[in-house]
Amino acid sequence: SAPPAVWQQALSIAADRRSGNVLIHCARGKDRTGVLAALLQHAVGDAPEKIVEEYALSEVLLGEGGGGGGGGGGGAAAQQSVLQSSSRQQQHSAGVDWSALRGSPPAAMEDTLGWVRSKYGAIDSFLEKVGCGEAWRQSLLAEPALASRGYARRVTAGEKSVVAS
Repeated sequence: SAPPAVWQQALSIAADRRSGNVLIHCARGKDRTGVLAALLQHAVGDAPEKIVEEYALSEVLLGEGGGGGGGGGGGAAAQQSVLQSSSRQQQHSAGVDWSALRGSPPAAMEDTLGWVRSKYGAIDSFLEKVGCGEAWRQSLLAEPALASRGYARRVTAGEKSVVAS
């Protein structure tokens, strides 16, 4: 994972929308980007169940959950091609099963949030440790443009802009 200074920088950029909205993106929208989105969702008051549910959408939208999805091509032929390519990669990876890193199953985010709670006592404690305490949270919630659109206290991670690789 990224060191605390990186999380602080990413979270601070996401909360500072003086130049406009912010977009978080990466190749798949999970892993570090998914954790960043989860931390932002937690900070604006989303329930853990909602955070997990929205994280799991990446799997469906990318076509990795077997449900079709959009971004990953979605069709049966495209999915078969991905599976064949994955199988070839596994054969050339000295026995490493890379399939565990595909998708964004709900359990992955549940486990991640659980790990943060066990290591830091609470997600808020982690946020405070990386310099994103109450003042940061208030800046995240105080966006005037959101209030004018009827979002008095809610900011979705999809409206932020942090580049993550």
